[in-house]
Amino acid sequence: MLRSDLFQLRNNGFLELLRITEQQLDFIQNDNWIDSVNELNELFDSWTRKKEELDKVHIQIEENIIQQAPDNDSEIESYNIKIEPTMERIIEIRSIVEQAIQLQFNSLSRSMKSVKDQQVILNAYYGVRRRNDIPIYFDEKK
Repeated sequence: MLRSDLFQLRNNGFLELLRITEQQLDFIQNDNWIDSVNELNELFDSWTRKKEELDKVHIQIEENIIQQAPDNDSEIESYNIKIEPTMERIIEIRSIVEQAIQLQFNSLSRSMKSVKDQQVILNAYYGVRRRNDIPIYFDEKK
């Protein structure tokens, strides 16, 4: 494969990665995204597959170009400069997506703890899980 073809394949791969990342961002900006988290998982899976394809292209670039012409750093640097804004945008969007997921995770964790606390209280005061027992509460302050 020609050098320019490999670099073009890599550039197109990063553009596709950016497109998928933007879809993830659009998805989490929906207020009810947590209700259809399977779709978000599919986007993450496609992102991972595209990243693996890019890794293979990078290996081809290393094998075919860098080893054959190690002194031709200017061509490699030129292609790297071309994809730098795309890579920076991907990193920026991924950070936003990860923060949104972390916030949602924290919120769900707090909700789950609240539900657990309420279950303990219900069981303590009303004996929800007990059978044929009369709930008794001892106030240790009296």
